[in-house]
Amino acid sequence: MYPSSLAHRAIFAVTALCAIVAPLAVQAQAFPAKPVRIVVPFPAGGSFDVTARILAQRMQTAFGQNVVVENRPGGGTVIGTEYVFRQPADGYSVLMIGPSFTSHAVLRSRLPFDTDRNYRASVLLADGRVALIDEDLEAAVPNAIDIVDPP
Repeated sequence: MYPSSLAHRAIFAVTALCAIVAPLAVQAQAFPAKPVRIVVPFPAGGSFDVTARILAQRMQTAFGQNVVVENRPGGGTVIGTEYVFRQPADGYSVLMIGPSFTSHAVLRSRLPFDTDRNYRASVLLADGRVALIDEDLEAAVPNAIDIVDPP
């Protein structure tokens, strides 16, 4: 005796649903499922490196996954930037870069990447001001810093 066609349809529907949902369940793994790499295209010990290491510690605590800082200096940040460009676009390799990044396309005629099309800013980590104060100015104006950064 053959099962009813309604039973066949129900079994087929459940099987089809499992076939559709199973890959989605595999894709929905919590990020990150493997270590994250922050690439710093500057030498170790500089302000970008220190900032990346502080960020990595906090990310590691939040994610419960290793976050590695990798310094790849040279070429006016092009070496590290190109390295990240050549990695899969899966969020596991991130670039920590500064304002020099925006000048690549203007200053260099041949780049292996397009700063506008291949990269997207994710977050502003720090914003700072730099002031050069001369000793004579500081003597003449006791609060010379107020000239640059008024209260």
